[in-house]
Amino acid sequence: MRMTPKIGTTEYMAPEAFAGRIKPMLADRTDVWSMGVLLHVIFIGHFPSPRLAEIELKEYLALPCWARVSSRGRDFLGTLLHHDPAQRPNVTTAMKHPWLSLAARPDIVRSAAHIPHAIKSFASSPELRRLALAVAARELDDRELVSVRRLFHEIERECSGALTRVALERLGHQTGLIGSVAAELAHCFEEVDLDGSGTIDWTELVGAALSSEAALAAPPRNHQERSVLDDACWSSFDLLSQGTGSVTGSSLAHLLLPAGMASDGSPAGIPTLAGGPSGGTGGSFDEAALDGAFGHQRVFELYRIVREFDTSGAVASAQFHGMMRGSMSA
Repeated sequence: MRMTPKIGTTEYMAPEAFAGRIKPMLADRTDVWSMGVLLHVIFIGHFPSPRLAEIELKEYLALPCWARVSSRGRDFLGTLLHHDPAQRPNVTTAMKHPWLSLAARPDIVRSAAHIPHAIKSFASSPELRRLALAVAARELDDRELVSVRRLFHEIERECSGALTRVALERLGHQTGLIGSVAAELAHCFEEVDLDGSGTIDWTELVGAALSSEAALAAPPRNHQERSVLDDACWSSFDLLSQGTGSVTGSSLAHLLLPAGMASDGSPAGIPTLAGGPSGGTGGSFDEAALDGAFGHQRVFELYRIVREFDTSGAVASAQFHGMMRGSMSA
């Protein structure tokens, strides 16, 4: 592999990058240096001094300007800005440094205590409910998901990156709540991996977490307020019904299928789904993700998943919200 030398902003370039001597096996460590430069600026407001190449790291980080930075923070920065790329950590190792440990571990534990049950509920739900929860997950404000995001990042770190089935199974053997969440994700992997990508991503975990609202924000303070899940339910219903007042196979087809393939009648004989999605009122929802989840199924299955919940083939607002709350029958 030929590495192209000396391309980038000089202030952020690792010494070996500036010299044009990047070793392919250590190419990722040049990015680690660049992140160290960013952290250096965050800590004391300016780029590393040229003296960094002349003196020992311990001596450099002992200068008076570092007095307000914690010892762990300085230790972490020192690992990122090591002159020898072979001595710098890769990103996975760096993410496990004590300085980056979560400040609010009890929040993770509290959220994780609810999520194994939520994953079981999600996995055993009809396909329409899983689809609706995936939509709702994309409509939520991230500020309401702080504890779930911390949990996701903790599992990501323990899995050394992607949440694959193998990585989750390995983590699931550990004791504690993080291990139990990983074990449940591994057990229900196919149901939670909605797009069939082979990994469980952020939105899929949130969709599963929505099966138990306790895993999210606190409930409304009074009966006049709507909960986080209430708002997400309305957004999900509006999108999946396409403004028709009920969720049907036709409304799903208009949302998920290419133009001309949606049908308002019987699904019998409709060809295999192909191509990208079009139409619909997407809002902030990424329709392409749903196309990935259903792109290899026959079109009639969009009608089937609605009839699975209501034999009439139409799910009205009240039924839909009951389904989202966990009622499995019309």
